[in-house]
Amino acid sequence: MVCANWKDKRGRRVFPSHVVLDVKGVTVAVFGVMVPMVTAAMATQAASNYLWDMPVPVAVEMAAALRKSSDLVIALTHIGFSSDKKLAEATTDIDLILGGHSHTVLDKPEVVNGTPICQGGSHARFVGRYVIEVGKGLKKAELLPWR
Repeated sequence: MVCANWKDKRGRRVFPSHVVLDVKGVTVAVFGVMVPMVTAAMATQAASNYLWDMPVPVAVEMAAALRKSSDLVIALTHIGFSSDKKLAEATTDIDLILGGHSHTVLDKPEVVNGTPICQGGSHARFVGRYVIEVGKGLKKAELLPWR
């Protein structure tokens, strides 16, 4: 589990913000963001032990930091398709967005600002299989029925 925008009230992340993997000599950074459940501006924050930062600005910052030392940067998002598009518009540091929350089924990735956005719906109906190459982008994308 990775989530860069969920913290406790002391400012400590609940989960790691990202993971960096070596995949056959390719450095792959994967980070996550989710919808803000409780923000510092909400009255309900008084009853919560946790706060969420707005996901798009956090994702842009994470992508820029990870881009410096990674061949591929992948965003795992749970912010909805419209916010995924806003994220792609805000940065070119992400190679692939794997998104959720809006239950959108994208048979083919939607490319925004050069970044492919992939979503596989909801309730484990599909599994996405994606092939991406450094410097060449997304080469193959397909949704497969889970059951």
